Amino acid sequence: MNIQSLAASSTACFGNGLDSDVVISSRVRLARNVAEYPFVSRLSVADSKRLVDDLTPVIAEILGADSGSFRMNELKETERQMLIERHLISKNFGMSTLTHSAACIAADESACVMINEEDHLRIQTIAPGLDLQTPLARCQEIDRFLEKKVVYAFDDKLGYLTACPSNLGTGMRASVMMHLPALTLTKQMEKVRHAMDKSALVVRGLFGEGEPADGDYFQISNQVTLGYSEEDLVGLLMQMIPHIVDYERQARMYLLKENRESITDRANRALEILRNTQSIKTAETLALLSNVRLGVCMGVVEGVERSVLDMLFLRVQPAHLQLMEGSQLDASDRDLLRAKYLRKALK
Repeated sequence: MNIQSLAASSTACFGNGLDSDVVISSRVRLARNVAEYPFVSRLSVADSKRLVDDLTPVIAEILGADSGSFRMNELKETERQMLIERHLISKNFGMSTLTHSAACIAADESACVMINEEDHLRIQTIAPGLDLQTPLARCQEIDRFLEKKVVYAFDDKLGYLTACPSNLGTGMRASVMMHLPALTLTKQMEKVRHAMDKSALVVRGLFGEGEPADGDYFQISNQVTLGYSEEDLVGLLMQMIPHIVDYERQARMYLLKENRESITDRANRALEILRNTQSIKTAETLALLSNVRLGVCMGVVEGVERSVLDMLFLRVQPAHLQLMEGSQLDASDRDLLRAKYLRKALK
């Protein structure tokens, strides 16, 4: 596995999973620390290097011989950004100035273990569509394997000890990425946010907390970990997410019934712009792709596969474009290349 081939490949983020017209992917992440080391914020350079050196081959055992290990200090900024765009690593991890850190990625991208993120270990697994049980089982498998190799920092009352108190307990974050354009158009997302707040869940943007929901993509995850089991937290999400799926579909039906001509025109205009544009920025592209995807899912746009739109969602982003092109580009050149790529893909 290498960075360039990764940029041009498909990803576990997208697929034909359950409710995939609304739910893009399901993710589980565990935060763990090794007992003999200080937290990452207090690690010496020597200790951070030793952690990476010691843990990388161990993680490769469980992820498989065809997995890839990437040391962040050896990657270019564009390569790190590409891993962020694919949701394989966190934004903070990709932008970290820590001398020694690494990302170990399974060949199919269904699992990634970050070494020296906010915690010594961030174990992350993903599945397409609404399916938290598969990534939970995979995450627990990796976790149990690693726990046989190292001693975790653990307290009988507080659970797994983590750098951020909000991760104490299970150290788990379960999240679901959703495409919610109809709820956005009908101005119902604030209602969803309030409902999630009351249920100990939180709605975040495309790349996490404080980030915008580009392309009407949202992440919904648990807010607390202490006092809950991993199964409890997954159960909480699985109880609430189907309701949001239903709300989104009801909103789509409402738009079809009350504004069919308008929504049809909106989606097809977006498609024509993407097919004919000569220069276009990332945010505008994601917004237009969202409109087309909504039109495809509602049956008012023909001749475009949803899988193509999902693939474009990744490949039109800045780092993907540059790595596929094989050169560093400034913003204006990226806008030109993005337009050329869209015209070809949607011809």
